[in-house]
Amino acid sequence: MKDILLALFWLGLVFVLASDMEITFKPFSLSFPKYISGIGMILIIFGFFFITHDIKNEYYQKGGEYVIKILTDKIKQEKNNK
Repeated sequence: MKDILLALFWLGLVFVLASDMEITFKPFSLSFPKYISGIGMILIIFGFFFITHDIKNEYYQKGGEYVIKILTDKIKQEKNNK
């Protein structure tokens, strides 16, 4: 849980720094004029995380095995029905 909170803190900090946050204290206003930059930076961080931890490859292989299993079962059913 501590690691998740730490990761959320750092992602929030990257978002705030990349989106040029502006704060005014008149009636209190908070704006992110370049929020697209912040979202882009967070997506880049997620991309590097998935590439370095090889999570995408693991699920890609599991998905491929699942599809092959479904297709072979379908072929067996069609052969049995003929």
